[in-house]
Amino acid sequence: MKILLIEDEKKLASYVQKGLNSEGFVVDVAYTGIDGLHLATEGNYELVILDGMLPDLDGLGVLAALRQNNRIPVLMLTARAMVEDLVKG
Repeated sequence: MKILLIEDEKKLASYVQKGLNSEGFVVDVAYTGIDGLHLATEGNYELVILDGMLPDLDGLGVLAALRQNNRIPVLMLTARAMVEDLVKG
């Protein structure tokens, strides 16, 4: 399975990537929302793991753009806990 991880915290991204690689997954990493959106639309991924808070285009923006043309499964990772944020996601 080919996974795209969009996470701006490089240390966390490295841990997640290594863990998934050790389980046999192929993982590409993008560190910004814009780069992640580009890879997600151009690549052939079966899953996107998406951070909610990114520096240039936040996770909800990436998700909204992805949903215009793509139904790829997205797993949101976020520290946001407000009900409004959960509903938007």
